[in-house]
Amino acid sequence: MEIDMLNIAQSQSFTPIQLSPTAPIGSCSVVAAVDQNKIIDQGSYSFEKQAFWEHVYVYQSLFQALFQADLEIILSTRSGYKDTDGLLKRVIQYGQDQSIKIKLSVIEDNEENQYYKGLQFTIRTVINGTIINIGDGGFVDWPAQLLGNKKERMLISAIGLDRLLPIG
Repeated sequence: MEIDMLNIAQSQSFTPIQLSPTAPIGSCSVVAAVDQNKIIDQGSYSFEKQAFWEHVYVYQSLFQALFQADLEIILSTRSGYKDTDGLLKRVIQYGQDQSIKIKLSVIEDNEENQYYKGLQFTIRTVINGTIINIGDGGFVDWPAQLLGNKKERMLISAIGLDRLLPIG
């Protein structure tokens, strides 16, 4: 069964807020993707599985085409879902069932990070021998809060193209 989702992807240049004087960042560019379910929850994490792997596919295709580079996706669970371990297992299993070829690893939870809900992922690549944590993503509860419907789901992710500058 295919899920009806709203997909948005965009590349944008912006001037980020400088959070630390020890890590100044000037103008940079990001590629971002957003998926939101447009229908009520169908169970078994249907939206989460499909949306997660669609985001991975976008970044995997981009880095293969531009740099002939593979990606590693580093997963960790977050609070905010009733069964985060079940979510993680089903997302991984879905990728295996779809024969998606990508390196996945799971790291220990960071319960202090409450930005993402249920699952957070880091996107890592190696270009010209340099390991780069190029971006991240995860599920957020923004639509659930805005619409007052706890079954609303959204997955966001982005890569910072400025992180490619040091590898020249």
